[in-house]
Amino acid sequence: MVLAAAIKQLFAVTDVHEAEAHTALLSPSNTANFTKTNDDNEATGKPILVLHVGPPKTGSTTLQCTLAGLRDELKKDGYHYIGRSDYSGCSATTDYKAKKEFRHFAHALVTSYDCHDKLKNFVHLNDTAIQCWEPFMQQLNAYRDSKTNVIFSDEAMSNRIARTWQYRKDIPYPWEALKLVLQGWDVRILIVHRPLYDYLPSVYTEQHKPSPGKMRLKKWYGGGKCIDQGGKLVPEMFESSGGQFTVATLLKGDQTLYPTPAHIFELCRQQNFDILLVDMMKHSSSSGDTGSFIEEIICKKIPGLEFTCSALHEQMAEKEGRHNPSVPLHYDFVAVKACQSGLIDGALVSREEARKAIQNQQEDVRGLGPNDFPLICPGEDMLKKILDTSILHEERLRGNEWNQVRKELHKTEYRKMVEKKRLCSVDAASVLQDESWRRFFLELKR
Repeated sequence: MVLAAAIKQLFAVTDVHEAEAHTALLSPSNTANFTKTNDDNEATGKPILVLHVGPPKTGSTTLQCTLAGLRDELKKDGYHYIGRSDYSGCSATTDYKAKKEFRHFAHALVTSYDCHDKLKNFVHLNDTAIQCWEPFMQQLNAYRDSKTNVIFSDEAMSNRIARTWQYRKDIPYPWEALKLVLQGWDVRILIVHRPLYDYLPSVYTEQHKPSPGKMRLKKWYGGGKCIDQGGKLVPEMFESSGGQFTVATLLKGDQTLYPTPAHIFELCRQQNFDILLVDMMKHSSSSGDTGSFIEEIICKKIPGLEFTCSALHEQMAEKEGRHNPSVPLHYDFVAVKACQSGLIDGALVSREEARKAIQNQQEDVRGLGPNDFPLICPGEDMLKKILDTSILHEERLRGNEWNQVRKELHKTEYRKMVEKKRLCSVDAASVLQDESWRRFFLELKR
């Protein structure tokens, strides 16, 4: 029997009937005390399994690239890393074996919807159901048996756990089956968070910024005098209709478009997992460098990473001051408006070419930044709503640690962000009334 054999391996029991007995004992009513204390884990000698679940837009790419580049040091510390690293700008290389291993884990924990549907009632788990997790379980058991600690990182786990719109909301996450499989591990869930007032604009920009896979953002949307190539029109930041990814939509308490850190924290806490919670902004420098945030995770949150921490400090010294600022959507808004107004001929100039030309003109030729355009900023009511929602989000995350001092600091940092105009959009219509820009677009048409 595949199920009995799998459970036999998981618990290292000697009798198949004993393995089957474990299945009955691990019904939902018998898993309330899944989390063990650190002393219990040390006494049982369980290896550590760190599941970094994101959520997205909380430094996941930086963490994954860093861990991939420190594989040798992690091995010295008794850890094995399984995660993404094939990102643009990431110098760490990942071989075929590591990529295949990540696919097995990610498929099992995130995208194996049919398997999750079979596993939702794990009390009645049968041979066919358990087979869908077989590659994942085999790999996991091998590391457990060799007492190797494991770090797995995939921020998409947050989307699946929260069951957001692209991750099969109709299929529950198989928590009970997962807890059964992980009984031989000291499990820590790593969740990174940032203030909601900072998180939501970042999510909005990420969803709509041009990237290689977003083909519709390379084509003109049409409207007015612009050629219609079937492109996508980016919604305004505070547009609230149509259920699109905007800050206004994401502020709604019942939204299912995107996971928030507090929601993921609450869902994992309900399952009685030990949670490693890291404040991304608290551990980031004023220059935007997230090195100290990574240092907090590697050197303080995950135990036993002495060699890895030392190597990280060497890397941080070499890369000090480097960071990758996010480019706002202002240039796309201006490009689309110029095309719709007939100032850009979409048949001659692509949307991507227009964006780059406008950015070059504003930044390289004029020596200005995107926020030097005329801007449209939210009113006091919206600003208050964002702050109030962000404070509530912090209360959910921090619990008893949240106090008046932290609240006032939160307000102060929010005001600084508002002053930097990060919640403002470009007033594209006003830009096109500027004669110097109109001349620029006339030259661009040639």
